[in-house]
Amino acid sequence: WSKNNVVNSLWTWSKAFGNYVYWGSGNDYGGGNYGTMTGGVIPAMQGFFVEATDSNPWLTIPQSDRIHSNQAYYKDSFVPENTLQLGVTGNDYKDVVFVSFNEQATEGYDSGYDVQKLFGLEEAPQLYSVIPNRQLSINTLPELTESGIVQLGFECGAEGLFTFTADHLESFIDYTPVYLEDTKEGTIQKLNDNPVYVFNHNPLDEKTRFVLHFGEVNGIGDLTTGGINIYSNKNVVYVKMPVDFTGNISIFDMLGQEIITQKASGEGLMSIPVTNGTGYYVVKVQSDNSLVTRKVFIK
Repeated sequence: WSKNNVVNSLWTWSKAFGNYVYWGSGNDYGGGNYGTMTGGVIPAMQGFFVEATDSNPWLTIPQSDRIHSNQAYYKDSFVPENTLQLGVTGNDYKDVVFVSFNEQATEGYDSGYDVQKLFGLEEAPQLYSVIPNRQLSINTLPELTESGIVQLGFECGAEGLFTFTADHLESFIDYTPVYLEDTKEGTIQKLNDNPVYVFNHNPLDEKTRFVLHFGEVNGIGDLTTGGINIYSNKNVVYVKMPVDFTGNISIFDMLGQEIITQKASGEGLMSIPVTNGTGYYVVKVQSDNSLVTRKVFIK
């Protein structure tokens, strides 16, 4: 697209997300775009937003980029190298944040690489990366260091159970361990080993309770799982516990209601029947120094 004094980003509303979906720059300045707007296609008659950076902005969409078809538009999604996609779902809505590394970017706001966060419905999850004076849906940083830290922001006007899912961890050129820290629960989970993290949210929670760590972090050790293994078979949940384990096992339905809670101690395999019907459930195993959550399917 031809443009003047307009950033390399655009936004349009998604009823399914309960949020604005967006499209922004990839590896090349102004090119290789990606984001949550499927294929970068704006539906016919759909309004969209752009951001002007100075006076006399203008934007021209060439005829070749005006798509006419009654067939749903499909296109392989593009994600640059060294890019993490972290999505959150809950309360029937969703949101996505990207954290990318590019030597041409800076630590601050780059209109050619970063995409600002536009907030959606109050009852929908709002996920973003935090930098000074900005909240970003795409945060592109200059380099991947051995101990990079990225502050996340999370908000939602409704309480309940929410799920983070990390994607594109394989996009990192060199194997890079990525950890998600939940400062409220005092836990750290290695997303490379388990890309799904389930948590309870209250609107009064601190907005910056989550932190991403890129590279090894001192002191993590085995706290990501604590030697705990969780799985299910038919209508039974199994929890394998390590030596000297003492803690609680809780099972929640997908509405966030706690249906079972049990104390557990010592090494062994505990079996817990679930009689609340077929579907997905969340199992939370917590001790003094670890918290592990898994989504399981009960038949």
